[in-house]
Amino acid sequence: MINKNKTYILAAICLVTMLLTPGIIGSTNIVEVPTMCQMECERGFPIRINYRSGNIWASSQEITNVDIMSTLHLYLRPFGDDIQFNLTVKIKESIDDDIILFEGSMDPLEFTYDGQFHWYKFDTNCLDLDPTEKYVIVVEPEDGVITTNNYGYEWGFITRDVLYDLDFSYTPNGETWRTLPFEHTFVVFGTILEVPDDKIVEQTSYTRGFPIRMLTSGNWSLAQGFTDFSRLDEFQLIFR
Repeated sequence: MINKNKTYILAAICLVTMLLTPGIIGSTNIVEVPTMCQMECERGFPIRINYRSGNIWASSQEITNVDIMSTLHLYLRPFGDDIQFNLTVKIKESIDDDIILFEGSMDPLEFTYDGQFHWYKFDTNCLDLDPTEKYVIVVEPEDGVITTNNYGYEWGFITRDVLYDLDFSYTPNGETWRTLPFEHTFVVFGTILEVPDDKIVEQTSYTRGFPIRMLTSGNWSLAQGFTDFSRLDEFQLIFR
């Protein structure tokens, strides 16, 4: 939070002259706020269908302290070149709960096939949640599909428990869930804020450039003060 009654200094290490624009010109900004995340990844947990037995492998991650979920971002990658089912993502109050608060899916053709994990976004339509309660993200194969191979997807995770009292659970058969001291890789974007763009400060003219350089006697740097802001959305600088 920026105190609008306090003066702040923008320090430049490699700039010549600056254009300050704290705020984006326009009528209204929609800002997504990340309310919960775990962005580390060591390996991937399989989301697949065993083509011999028909058993499904699925995984889940508990979350909390979310009031409005605007979007959900999962760190995923496909494995195999002939995936025969869609990936399904659900938000539920618990693993065993039949009530689905949100459900989305991705087709195999929507994924990037380069062997790497990537972030994939699910629009949860400003899902209204209770920040004092726990919820669970469930990632699983779509229902009722028979496959002819074991290809599928992986959801990134770490082999450490960093979110404390929030469970990482998985099932190897679609029925029995087991809990491990791991955490999945995900980002939840929460409350949407409407920010009117009624403030902009700029100084766009210049006559020369101020040198930013390294000398044996010490480095040259530059600073510019600004004040009277409660929020800094963006600033722009001019270089050469």
